[in-house]
Amino acid sequence: MPFYKQNVEKETISSVIEFFGINIAIFTHLFVKGEQKVELWGGKTLSVKPTVQELAHNIEELIDHMNYYGEIKGINYQFYLN
Repeated sequence: MPFYKQNVEKETISSVIEFFGINIAIFTHLFVKGEQKVELWGGKTLSVKPTVQELAHNIEELIDHMNYYGEIKGINYQFYLN
């Protein structure tokens, strides 16, 4: 389980983005209801009260899609999901 320590110089969203090594588009895809880009990164639209299973599914789909895009483009995408 990753340990999250808030940086007092940053707000929570910025700290989460930095901790996991993602950008704002991926953050909103994973965590903001109704902002999922399933055609681009896979997964499903989150319900009103997303479950851990919904979030995990979207994270797994995102990783699969990024690995696929990486193979096509010759890029090694990295996420910090400790």
